[in-house]
Amino acid sequence: RTVSCGTCSTGSRCGGVVANRCAACVAESNAALCARLGKNCGSVTAPDDCGTTRTVSCGACGANEACTAANVCACTPETDAAFCTRLGAACGSLSGADNCGNARTAACGGCIAPLTCGGGGVSNVCGSAPVCAPPSASPSFSATQPIPGPAPFAAQACTSAQIGAFVDACFVASASATSCEAWRQANATCRACLVTPETSAAYGPFVSRTAFVDAASNPLGIFEASVRLGVQACLDHFRAGCGATFFDHEACLAASCDGTAGCVGATASTLAACRAGARTGACASTYAGMFAPASGACVGVLNTGATSALGDACLPSAAEEAAGESGQRAYLARLASVFCGP
Repeated sequence: RTVSCGTCSTGSRCGGVVANRCAACVAESNAALCARLGKNCGSVTAPDDCGTTRTVSCGACGANEACTAANVCACTPETDAAFCTRLGAACGSLSGADNCGNARTAACGGCIAPLTCGGGGVSNVCGSAPVCAPPSASPSFSATQPIPGPAPFAAQACTSAQIGAFVDACFVASASATSCEAWRQANATCRACLVTPETSAAYGPFVSRTAFVDAASNPLGIFEASVRLGVQACLDHFRAGCGATFFDHEACLAASCDGTAGCVGATASTLAACRAGARTGACASTYAGMFAPASGACVGVLNTGATSALGDACLPSAAEEAAGESGQRAYLARLASVFCGP
């Protein structure tokens, strides 16, 4: 049989100490009361497990939360403005998770002309695309190292035919290691003038680096920067110091324009305009090093846009630069002839 044995009086509880026996009731803690009722914040009034009505504090909510009317903490979503600020957005439409972890798309405003949203290359940030213009101050660049000594000019060391054959065998697109090696074997005297080792006391038009010699692809060991060394030696032949001064100015122009964000992919005319501005501005000091009256290292060696000078033979002309490989061939042959030709 299952029977009801009655209830306990107020202040006591059935089974509190011994099963089915009334005993004094020990009330649950505030935390237990809140937990039993599913409350986790604010003030709560309710009967405890002994039947006594109590008012207890069920705690406080954390950051980004608020206590609801049901005494349960809930996340308070941030405003669109706060959402945009927290994610570093100043303009445009932005999608992401808000402070409550919910997906959100918000409008983060606009930009004041001439700035545009993302114009500087950063999404949701006002900016403008960089322009190809010289800096206001002189840029940093590495100074050109001096070459070892005066170039070993040896007129008559090569014929025009030998020089042309050298360029064709070793430099143009159709050149090969086989053709270059064949030319080397057949033109020892001319080669000794045209190609000087990097360890030489003076440089010719082309410089070889023994550590990089690869008979299978580059039997002469000529490295990419060797033509620059030849140009420097060529300019210095006409006036000591002109070569290094010229390349210092070129380095300044390159740092001012060529490699800057606004000039990458710019048209030739735009880049030329930037360089012209740098020549009289950020790079005025290096330009003066070349052409300052009386003291300029390249005065009388290179022209300044008017009368041609002997040193112009050391550099490619505008027409040669525009002509592609044929122009390069003509220039290299002329540079070689300055040192070793008839």
